[in-house]
Formats: sequence, structure tokens, C-alpha cells
Amino acid sequence: MKRTASAVWKGGVRVGEGTVTTSSGVISKLIYTAGSSSGEVPCITPSEMLAAAEASCIAVSVARELETVHLPAESIETVAEVLIEAVRKVPEITEVHLDVTVHAADPDTKEYEKAMHRAKNHCLITRNLKAKVTMKAHVVAVEPALAHA
Repeated sequence: MKRTASAVWKGGVRVGEGTVTTSSGVISKLIYTAGSSSGEVPCITPSEMLAAAEASCIAVSVARELETVHLPAESIETVAEVLIEAVRKVPEITEVHLDVTVHAADPDTKEYEKAMHRAKNHCLITRNLKAKVTMKAHVVAVEPALAHA
């Protein structure tokens, strides 16, 4: 399986911008910049795209692990925070912190947390990052009536 994306950059680093497109077409000419945007046009940065990829990969990995051990979940929320620091005057991703919350009716917290930590080790993106990856796992009980509403 191959996945592709293409990017076009115009201008310098400080005032330039680019567009990124995925082969699926779901992302098409999405504007991105090298850093935070001070303009009127909403845009994303490459590090935000990495955070989005990591958050979504972890969420799917958690769902897969829970399904494997027959633990139901109403929802899985993941926040990925990418820390970028200047190392030898070059920006480097030094750490990724994950905050994962599983919402489930009558959860066995320890079993859910074990599955969540296995998911961290099985996520394709996490396994291929050079940076340190930490994770905080949360399990929140939801009312059974709300779980099926």
C-alpha cells in the first residue's frame, strides 16, 4: 500500500506559503505556512499536520486494540501535542505528548488502559518517530442510556 501527498511552496520562508494535496483528494490545495499565520487566511503548518496524523493514528490504533479484546467504546478522543525546539540552531521535534480519553459504559479501567498503551506501541506513526512519545490515558464512564442515544 502506498499513500502520497504533494506540496507546492511559493516565496520565502517568512512570507511564503504553500498548498498540500493528498492522493485521496480529501485534502486539496490546503494552505500551509512555515510558522504561525498572521494573515487572514486560515492555514496549517507541517507540525500541525504531523500532530493530526499522530492523533488520528492513535485513535484508530486504540479502537483496534479495544476491538481485539472485546472492549466496547462509545468514543475515543485523542490530542497530540508536538514539541519543537531549536537543537543546534535547527528546529527539531523533541517530543510528542498524547492525551487519550476513551468513553465507555461501565469500563474496566485497567483493561482499557492496557489496551490504550498497547495501541501506542502499535501505531504506525508513533513507531516511526524519532522523538520521545509520552501518553496519558483516561477512561470515562458514560451512562448506558447515553452510550446508545
